[in-house]
Amino acid sequence: MSVENKYSPGVAVAKPKKTLVIILAILLAVITALALIFFGTTLYFLLINKSGQGVNDAAAGVAAGEPPTPAGVAKANTTGWSTRVKDVRLPYTVIPLYYDLRLQANIYGSNASLFNFNGSVRVRLQCREATDFFFVHAYNEMTVNRKAIWLHREDSEVNLLANVSYDRARQWYRLSTSEKLEPEKIYLLYFGDFGAPLTINLRGWYLSSYVENNVTKYLATSQLQPTDARRVFPCWDEPAFKSIFEIKLLRREDFHSMSNMPLVESRPIGNGWVEDSFKPTLNTSTYLLAFVVSQFESLPGLDAKNRNFTIWARPDLMSAADYALDIGKKIIGFFEDYFELDYPLEKTDMLAVPHFAAGAMENWGLIIYREATLIWDPSSGTEFARQKVATVISHEIAHQWFGNLVTLDWWDDLWLNEGFATFVEYIGVAHAEPSWHMDEQFAVHQLQKVFFVDSLSTTHPVFLPVSHPDEINDIFDAISYNKGASVLRMMEAFLGREVFRQGLKIYLSRHKFQNTKPIDLWNALTEANSKSGNFIDVEAVMNVWIRQPGYPLVSVKRLGGNRFELSQERFLLGMHPANASVNINATNKLWSIPITYATKSENITEAESRILWMNGKNLTLEMDVSEGQWYTLNLRQMGFYRVNYDMENWHLVTKALCTNHSELPRLMRAQLIDDSFHIANHGTLSFEVFLNLTRYLRMEREYVPLNAMHRAFNYLYDVLAMHDSHLLLKRYVRILISDAYKDINWNAAKSDENHLNNMARQIIVSMSCGADHIDCVKRSKKLFDEFMQDPSSHKIPTSLTPTVYCTAIREGGVKEWDFLKQLSMRVLHEDEKYRILEALGCTRDFVRLRTYIWELIDDAISKSDDLELPASLSGNPIGLYVIYDTIKREWPNRNRSTNSPFKLILKAVEKRGIIIETLPIQDELMRMNATLHAEADPQTGRWVHRILTQSKRDHNWLKRYASTIHSWLKHEVESLQASSGEYDSTTVNPFPTDTKTTQ
Repeated sequence: MSVENKYSPGVAVAKPKKTLVIILAILLAVITALALIFFGTTLYFLLINKSGQGVNDAAAGVAAGEPPTPAGVAKANTTGWSTRVKDVRLPYTVIPLYYDLRLQANIYGSNASLFNFNGSVRVRLQCREATDFFFVHAYNEMTVNRKAIWLHREDSEVNLLANVSYDRARQWYRLSTSEKLEPEKIYLLYFGDFGAPLTINLRGWYLSSYVENNVTKYLATSQLQPTDARRVFPCWDEPAFKSIFEIKLLRREDFHSMSNMPLVESRPIGNGWVEDSFKPTLNTSTYLLAFVVSQFESLPGLDAKNRNFTIWARPDLMSAADYALDIGKKIIGFFEDYFELDYPLEKTDMLAVPHFAAGAMENWGLIIYREATLIWDPSSGTEFARQKVATVISHEIAHQWFGNLVTLDWWDDLWLNEGFATFVEYIGVAHAEPSWHMDEQFAVHQLQKVFFVDSLSTTHPVFLPVSHPDEINDIFDAISYNKGASVLRMMEAFLGREVFRQGLKIYLSRHKFQNTKPIDLWNALTEANSKSGNFIDVEAVMNVWIRQPGYPLVSVKRLGGNRFELSQERFLLGMHPANASVNINATNKLWSIPITYATKSENITEAESRILWMNGKNLTLEMDVSEGQWYTLNLRQMGFYRVNYDMENWHLVTKALCTNHSELPRLMRAQLIDDSFHIANHGTLSFEVFLNLTRYLRMEREYVPLNAMHRAFNYLYDVLAMHDSHLLLKRYVRILISDAYKDINWNAAKSDENHLNNMARQIIVSMSCGADHIDCVKRSKKLFDEFMQDPSSHKIPTSLTPTVYCTAIREGGVKEWDFLKQLSMRVLHEDEKYRILEALGCTRDFVRLRTYIWELIDDAISKSDDLELPASLSGNPIGLYVIYDTIKREWPNRNRSTNSPFKLILKAVEKRGIIIETLPIQDELMRMNATLHAEADPQTGRWVHRILTQSKRDHNWLKRYASTIHSWLKHEVESLQASSGEYDSTTVNPFPTDTKTTQ
């Protein structure tokens, strides 16, 4: 499954900041005062009627256990969390072999509140251990006719069920039998009548809709990962209980249905209804099943082996489906060659649905996507959006092998699915789009991003024991995906690409249609490595990386001559060297680190194969480094660690960058930016080292290092939002970006630029307008004004739309807001809509922004979905005060429901990383944290705790570094402006505007 934020606009700009502090402080006081006042259808569908032989109903419920204490939240009284039980795993006494599943979606008419589904299932079981009871998952909102439940031997019709009870906490039925089931015997279990409402809750089998010719059309679609097959039918809803599924879907004759396997027969059953029968699946897990009933249209094709490969979407989007079809066919053929293992199904359907919680889902043979991750229109889509489509398609197709053919045994090892798919997606796209430098992009989009998450005290290991469905959902995060992928990339580097590929081939071939644990992968890779004549204890090396949280900082010190000492320690932000002794256990961890290095005079590509292993705290290394030559460690940033050099080498690489930056490879430049910035944040390197290094960026035009710079300056904009350094930072950014901005052709057609140049241009324009570059702001306003007057003939260049929209909304008023809001309701493509919704978060108007956020909250509640806040709110003082106002107002109503506005916005803030902590609210957060602790609400408490931890970290950051940064910026800006007056002409009135930009 690909996990994506809904708002993925490429690059957006500018949100309000700084001079409004006094007004906003007054506003905060008013809000606080106000806040203090605030505080004072039975469904029936029977496939096999066994009436008259029902079983006795029993009172549901089993005593609940104590919930695990979440990371970052102290253990407390568990009153109110009695349903968070631990022992929720099914025993292996009885296992399913074959399901006959029949489902009917009732989605016809205009009253969606009446829509539902019903069905029946027959399961062929095998008893493994003698028992007189077993369990079957079913969600509590499902209506099950217990009189239609039946169990008998394969050779008998006698019903063996004695009692049926339901355990709401564990989401299963306990079926007790009148006699002990015998090992190795086959039994047949029937659930003859079950059903549930079809709603837009984005889980299980759910309802979605779209508008076509002013008529609302409905479809039933599914999302079962990780534990929502039980919402659709009674089943053994764990990945290890693989089985074969024979599926029948009932539909009205003017609709069509789809599932994992090819359609075998469509049989009319009267009254305008049709029963579609699909070929039985291969051995698969419940979470990979899919069911769709719709009126979508298709774009058919054939892959390289003449199997059907088809794109499905609502009719209005079909003209933009060509890119998905083309790249999907290329990638599935490439993976067959790469793994040397054929795709085992007869067809691949890829479907774009209007409402979908994840980025996509890898259901075997029927991959379901959010519209923005499958549909790309060259006339309206950005290059960022195109790349997103390519990577998500590659990710989901990779899952057809990693996850579907070979499946994790339990969700503890989610990274075996998601880490692999995330890593391999880049290999697939690199084949389909070789000019995109996907390996370099991996470093900035995956590794460098997860470095920050994994440097926090709230991180967790890649391998994380989980049991309850809520815990499972929580680990679909950056650690499982990005870090899992990054350590696999490191492993490929130290084993060698061909050895790694051969190991994957052994792993997949040996375990196809089975479930695995990490040891199975380690054994396959060790076997491949030994065949190459080498030996590395893969299990010993990798267990440290997946079972230990965080990652190391490798520090280099020259001992004299060509001898260097390397030392390792955990890189933990907030653990300043001055108080490192506070938590010695957090910093004394060790890793087995593959050290690669090169000097200025060496060929870096050739040097990559030279690997030294650092297993202890220290390592002595000899490098042939001439006087005045720089050296570098962690080549191509393949290792999952940061490097801090001695001051002499930082000086040498900085000098090389400022003299001839192209002497250092693109990815090395991005690595130096990212490492120096975050090591400075860590406190083990002076911020002046990072700032001195940024001087070279006036010459930078390449996307990969620009991306690293972009992220670093965004962070500084956030934490300095209320500090005197904010305007100085903007002036410095204008200087850095000025030469690159001059090279921009605002009228260039997208076809005139290659992919990476186009994305680099988006960053340059975004940062220029975000720093109040006068020409950038003027051009953006002019383009938007012309677009409002005549949208058909004055189209904004697609790559500029995020910047232009945001700048226009920030600088404009009601007219611009209303125009863009109306446009969001008319655009066809989800990607374009999200760019608009992101831009709306750039407004300076408090009331308008508060209304907008409540519209987003109401929409999330109506869909039972998570709230997705625009990234443009981060660092925007108006936006931050609106968020804080909402949290305060909704605090008394926090326990109203599981998706109360309070919980929705708190989770969204924590998920988005929106830094509301620059507001003076730490005391309030501490009170909330204490109350949630007392109420034993671990999930909400975890969100508050993380925000509070970030608040403390940012407060300490400002105390330690703000004055140094301010002094450096002041001196640098004054020196540059004294030597040249051109920068004054690029500035606008320093009315505070936010400068954070997003990708």
